[in-house]
Amino acid sequence: MSLKFPDRGPAILDTLTELSQLWQIVPAEAEPRISAIAADPSDNRVLECAVAAKAQCIASGDKHLLDLGQFGGILILSPNKFLQHYGLK
Repeated sequence: MSLKFPDRGPAILDTLTELSQLWQIVPAEAEPRISAIAADPSDNRVLECAVAAKAQCIASGDKHLLDLGQFGGILILSPNKFLQHYGLK
């Protein structure tokens, strides 16, 4: 397996280890159905999962999600801002 950023491998693994204590797996049948992003309806699945998991934050590089800034009290941050917000960077 080759990494896209081989020099960042150890830092990525450290971050994933820390984050693994925070995430939750949500079933594909997450409710409620959300239609907040008309430009790319598949992005709504991310919002559905976040709502179902009672997430505090979504880390994403997706423009449509980032344009929302937040949804239902859930922050939507770029990965870099996510790391800064949670003091991981």
